[in-house]
Amino acid sequence: MLCLAICDDEKMHRELLKEKLDIYSFQVDTAFRFIEIGSSQELLCTPFDYDILFLDIKLENGVNGIDVACMLREQGNNCAIIIVTSLEEYAMQGYRADVFRYIVKPIKQEELNEALSALIKKLNRTKLFLKVRCIDAVHYFDIERISLIESYNRKRRIYYDDQVFESVESLESIYQRLPPHQFAYPQKGYVVNLDDVFREKMKVLTMKSGKVIPISRIYLQSFMTALHKYFHSQ
Repeated sequence: MLCLAICDDEKMHRELLKEKLDIYSFQVDTAFRFIEIGSSQELLCTPFDYDILFLDIKLENGVNGIDVACMLREQGNNCAIIIVTSLEEYAMQGYRADVFRYIVKPIKQEELNEALSALIKKLNRTKLFLKVRCIDAVHYFDIERISLIESYNRKRRIYYDDQVFESVESLESIYQRLPPHQFAYPQKGYVVNLDDVFREKMKVLTMKSGKVIPISRIYLQSFMTALHKYFHSQ
């Protein structure tokens, strides 16, 4: 049974979200356990025994929910976070706390259902690892945590969480060992994790980290096909 934490300083909003989550649980014939949290300080003191956190972006006394999420990450909390907000302009900040998704108030049942289904599917995946001989040692990377791999100065840079590792292995050799449905070339020198794509606009990708990557004309059709297929499957 998944445990869902709801952090919002207004009880009414916690109850409304819980009602919609109950509707979803009935529709998919599953059960959730709930933890209701009324403040940022209470959240920071709550044991990390929940799987998913629904976190309001505007908490008591103007506290920013993303800042609180960053504190949780610093404390070692690896739960999945869904931000609930009426402030869409904060969306680009979410990469700092590895936020899975944003849901805008007033919450629509369909949007909540889609986000939760995609997240549960992701949580249920079998963890895969990639073995790469890097400059300093052989590393075993959790594939879900690789954002992108780029060629730079005859080396490959592997962007992993907030760290960068270098390898002399070829980009194609590394790509061949990755799940083909989840990784794709936007241009010759880059392979990106499609799950880490935040936005595509005017043939330019913005990753959740904020890194910007143009899509080359040669790879445009194959990359966009892979991107649409991936998100459709989620």
